[in-house]
Amino acid sequence: QTSIYQSDQSTSKGTLANGIEELDSNLSDVSGQTKDSLEILNDQESSEIEITDTFATSTIDYQLYELNSLLDSVQADIDDFEAQLDAIEDCDGYHSCTDCTMDAKCVWCPSEKACLAGDETGPEDNECENFKYGECDSVGCDFYNTCSTCLLDPECGWCENYCVSGTSEGSSICTGDYYHVYGASNVCPKESVSKPNDFVIDLFESNSEKKEKINFILERLYSLEDSLEESIEETNNKLASINQQSQEGTSIEVTDTTVKSQNDGLGDQVDEIYEEEINDERAWQKELADNTTATTVDEINQLLIESENEMNENVDESYALLEEEIDWLEGNITAEIDELEQEFEEIEDGYNEDQEAQEAEAAATTTDTTTTDSSTTDQASTETSEAGDAETTEEAS
Repeated sequence: QTSIYQSDQSTSKGTLANGIEELDSNLSDVSGQTKDSLEILNDQESSEIEITDTFATSTIDYQLYELNSLLDSVQADIDDFEAQLDAIEDCDGYHSCTDCTMDAKCVWCPSEKACLAGDETGPEDNECENFKYGECDSVGCDFYNTCSTCLLDPECGWCENYCVSGTSEGSSICTGDYYHVYGASNVCPKESVSKPNDFVIDLFESNSEKKEKINFILERLYSLEDSLEESIEETNNKLASINQQSQEGTSIEVTDTTVKSQNDGLGDQVDEIYEEEINDERAWQKELADNTTATTVDEINQLLIESENEMNENVDESYALLEEEIDWLEGNITAEIDELEQEFEEIEDGYNEDQEAQEAEAAATTTDTTTTDSSTTDQASTETSEAGDAETTEEAS
């Protein structure tokens, strides 16, 4: 670049204007470089935000899956217990004489194997003539309340949810799945899902006890259902917020801070009007220098400060989230490495034991061979000695 002291302008003012022109051009170059640097930083920040968002989204998606699975299980339990409660409310919910006759508003029809609404005078709609009210004459198949106890009696079989009279061939009153101790299906189906003790209804409890226990269980399940729905809603809101923040963070555009040179040829123009407007030109030059330099630099500095502060905040947040994910990954990886090291030690111990066994076997083989060779050598020496003694005796004779 040409120094202002070596300018080709014909006047000192023209030389100064040439320097301003050069300064303006340098500022334009600096502003362009600044924009490029900001774009690079923005790209780096976008990448970090995307990585952090991926980890966070994956974690929250898994939390939502677990919460929804648990909610489905709770709602299934609610439906099951509500159905049990509805069945207890009506006489047709009883499937045995014992349970039926314990309810004062129900009667048992043995031939129909049905519990109907009625009283000591019989069923309300006279569905059967032979009925039992308040007690059962004897213990029949309908006495058994579970499949396992039903199959203990060879004269009974389990049909869907109650015990009926039948043989290994089947039962005339069963149209569904049939189980008999000597039949083709002699293993009871799963009678209940494993649940906490508070969630298990004893089949031999009275109806009032069953109702009280079911209502208590339903209250707990309703509360748990509400809590799960609230947790799912909060988790969904958190996921939406993270996605929105990620989208906003990756869509930030760098403001164009490039300052275009507006003073090309200023030196020549100043030379032409120098004689007529020297005083105005001096004032204009000062104003131009002050305004162009100070304003441009201040604006650039302000933009740099604002952009830097904003980027620092975003980067700090991104790093914090990323560090949490990294800590979580390191914990899992460390646990897996410990398991692998333990497996390797077990394999190495097994290998060493095999090596020691092989070495012991080889040593034993070597010892046997040495003993055999020694015995052969001793026998040969003895034979040689005896032959020598015989030869000496012959020579003496």
